[in-house]
Amino acid sequence: MKKSLSFAIVFVFIFFLAIGTALAFPYSGAWIANDQDIFSIQLSLAANSGSGLYLYDIHDGTADSLFLLDSSFASSRNVYFTQDSGNWYAGLNAGDLTLELNDNAEFGFYFDDGSTGFTSYLVTEISPNDVYDLYDSNTNMLVRTSDVQMSVAPEPASMLLLGFGLVGLAGLRKKFRK
Repeated sequence: MKKSLSFAIVFVFIFFLAIGTALAFPYSGAWIANDQDIFSIQLSLAANSGSGLYLYDIHDGTADSLFLLDSSFASSRNVYFTQDSGNWYAGLNAGDLTLELNDNAEFGFYFDDGSTGFTSYLVTEISPNDVYDLYDSNTNMLVRTSDVQMSVAPEPASMLLLGFGLVGLAGLRKKFRK
């Protein structure tokens, strides 16, 4: 009985952990270029004409940005990251120094509907190889990125919930041992 209960608890924990990683979650934080210094973007769906996707320096805000895609430009686009004199730059061609990212390779995305920029969007991890779908409900744009990593700090509420769950499991185990 004890072994089957322990097995069931572990199975349920792993099941919900697997489902939780496959769901989309809101995000507006930093991304980091991988060691390959290049990543690709593909516009998969865009319903609104004039909606665009931009890349910006996460530390400087959206005032200075690099235009990537819009809803009338439905194809792939590569973004290249170059380090020059200690600073990182992003551009649409190899060696292009269009957008200065300062001394790190952290950047953000924002969607623009022609009048407003939206830095918060839903992220779904498609594969563990740094492939993500970004979806903005304001512009109805879905964009797939590859070869980028998220720079995520753990959410305090999630960590607290995980801690309470582990304490509860320990309490159940102690109760059934007696």
